[in-house]
Amino acid sequence: MYIGITEAAKLAGKSRKTLYKSHHKGLLSFNKSPSGRFTVDVAELIRCYGELPNQKAKETKETKAGLLKETDIIKELKALRDEIKELKCEVKQLRSLSLPAPIDLTEEAEESVNKNHDFKSIIDKMRREQ
Repeated sequence: MYIGITEAAKLAGKSRKTLYKSHHKGLLSFNKSPSGRFTVDVAELIRCYGELPNQKAKETKETKAGLLKETDIIKELKALRDEIKELKCEVKQLRSLSLPAPIDLTEEAEESVNKNHDFKSIIDKMRREQ
């Protein structure tokens, strides 16, 4: 993930000046964004300076924001169990329904159905109409 130099300096616990010095010494590589700003990959910061002191705090804040409270999880689990119970009842009702009796086609009707859906007969019919 590429970030701006100011954000990179804060994350690494260094000054912008220190990052630029490291870059000029060849210790830290920068990329240029399409807008012309210098950016640095977080992985490159870690390679150059080791574990980033401010990264853990940032991750912890983001993780807390993304987690559901335990009570919310329990409520959602109960709702899902209720929904499964309702669906099982619905499936049971559907299985108990009787199916209509199959249609028994006479031999002549069956031939007519097959003939009407036969690709060759459709082409022959189109040729005759021309």
